[in-house]
Amino acid sequence: MKRFILSKRNLNSSFRHTLLICTVMFYFSSTNGQELSDRNRPLVKSFQNFYNQNKPDSLFLLFSSKLKEKMPLEQTRAFNQQLLNQLGKLLKVEPDSISKFNTTYYIASFEKGILRLLISSNESRKIKGIFLQPYKTENNSNKIKREQGLSIEVEGGEIKGTLLIPDGQGDVPLIILIAGSGPTDRNGNSIFTQNNSLMYLANELDDIGVATFRYDKRGIGESANIKENELATANDFVNDIVEIIRQFKSDSRFYKTILLGHSEGSLLGVLASQREEVDGFISIAGPGFHLSHSLKQQIMENLPSEQRDSALFILNNLSKGNVVKSIPDDLNTLFSEKSQIFLMSMFKYDPAVEIKKLDIPVLILQGDSDLQISIEDANRLKKAYPKADYVILKNMNHIMKEVGTDRKSNIETYYNPKIPIKKEIITHIGQFLKEVE
Repeated sequence: MKRFILSKRNLNSSFRHTLLICTVMFYFSSTNGQELSDRNRPLVKSFQNFYNQNKPDSLFLLFSSKLKEKMPLEQTRAFNQQLLNQLGKLLKVEPDSISKFNTTYYIASFEKGILRLLISSNESRKIKGIFLQPYKTENNSNKIKREQGLSIEVEGGEIKGTLLIPDGQGDVPLIILIAGSGPTDRNGNSIFTQNNSLMYLANELDDIGVATFRYDKRGIGESANIKENELATANDFVNDIVEIIRQFKSDSRFYKTILLGHSEGSLLGVLASQREEVDGFISIAGPGFHLSHSLKQQIMENLPSEQRDSALFILNNLSKGNVVKSIPDDLNTLFSEKSQIFLMSMFKYDPAVEIKKLDIPVLILQGDSDLQISIEDANRLKKAYPKADYVILKNMNHIMKEVGTDRKSNIETYYNPKIPIKKEIITHIGQFLKEVE
């Protein structure tokens, strides 16, 4: 899901653009598999120097011609400034591993956090792929030992994910976790938001005897190498979920298969549930209105006035199925061609209309302190599917963390991976699973 975030000067301002469902995505392309030494070391040192000196034009010269097309100079400048604002200088880069795809993995220690940096180069020693992802953070050591990496074949490649089974045993219900918008990985993190929400969710479900599979979406993290013949649409992501469901329905270790969609993942989960039978569906902070409606609200609330009219003009055209070729420089990251194609594919679906088509147990969970999805969204889903279980969780925000009434502290939870999710979520999911049985 190749979408971008616009840079801002402080935490509150920069976060406002994450509400626009778009986050920075760095392009990554597959290469011919062969063993290699750390030939990317000179490149990563140059990357570190130019980044720290805030010289995006010099950084841009390190890119291959293909990467320059995908990440133009203006986007490179925005990326460099955004990263400096959020993470500070890159202090140390240490080799982690080298893959058969000619990619070197580094541990990148910034002033304000640690990320995993992936660098891929071509034969001309130019950067052809670059990706930043969260570095593995603290977790229960026993759970880490029991986590199993799993690859599932989909159109164009493999989806990579993590399977966690209670006590390593089977004969348990399985919940497939579908991440929200932007380049959100299997743990609920992106480059600029480190909160571990989905990792905490998986661990808490493990504690009540529920298995989970969480995964990196196509184009994200370890699923970044999936080849796409055309620009990815909602249908591609739904097809991936269908393949994941089929993988586990034939696995005798699990007697129930439930889908759980968070945020945008809720709509994708509804669509997948229509195509492949599951035993139940859970929506957490799922949109109840057209994505175009939600985006319009967020544009009105969060974009500065000088960008707002242009953004609304583009959004109006996309709602009519028209790609906008001429995009202002300051909106190019938000409305890139890839983003426009994906957004138009999502605009086709009304979540309330789609959830009506289900005939399975449904649980709708919504926090009353969510800055992105409102209680009105949850109400609309409930009205469309009256037999759904419906719970409004007090003081829960969009990423399932417990917060107070202060907006600033709410926002700060997006950047703190050590805050667990609200416990009541697990209580309600446990009750729902008993009903499904």
